[in-house]
Amino acid sequence: MINMIKNIDDYIVDNMPKIHTKGLIITMRIFTQLGNQAKVWFAMCIPLLIIKSTRLLACTVLLAMLITVITGEGIIKHCVCRVRPCSAIEEEKHVVKKPTTIYSFPSGHSASSFTVCTVLIMNRMWPLAIPAVIIGLLIAFSRLYLLVHYLTDVIVGIILGVLCGFFSVQIMDYVVTHYFS
Repeated sequence: MINMIKNIDDYIVDNMPKIHTKGLIITMRIFTQLGNQAKVWFAMCIPLLIIKSTRLLACTVLLAMLITVITGEGIIKHCVCRVRPCSAIEEEKHVVKKPTTIYSFPSGHSASSFTVCTVLIMNRMWPLAIPAVIIGLLIAFSRLYLLVHYLTDVIVGIILGVLCGFFSVQIMDYVVTHYFS
């Protein structure tokens, strides 16, 4: 099973350059940059924090992102220590500057995107959730397209994000119910 997963990861890394185009590389760089340090998600939180009726939602998103970063970037990446696929590619074949972090598992971009999506969906914030899911999927795909993550990095990042988003909503519901009602 592990060999089959590794073969799929390697197949995608080996074949992704076949669909590279100048326009798509530029587009995917933009989506990756939106996910850098969760910029797009922090920017989304600013108006949510200002508006009183969405302040709790913003706090839930921020909690979810914090839990996601601690779990994914702080713990899992340093336990697994999986080197990025671009580390094995010759420098002249890179389509983006090599990431400063050497480890790839799980994808932090995918995790932060889907933790936000999960919080928005669980709170039925459809006007924000639908575009967030689209942006999240494009950010996740950009990590594969730009050869900085394996497919399993992205899938596990998405799963981690969903779980952290789910638990953050549960935590905030508990806190509000037991301490602010």
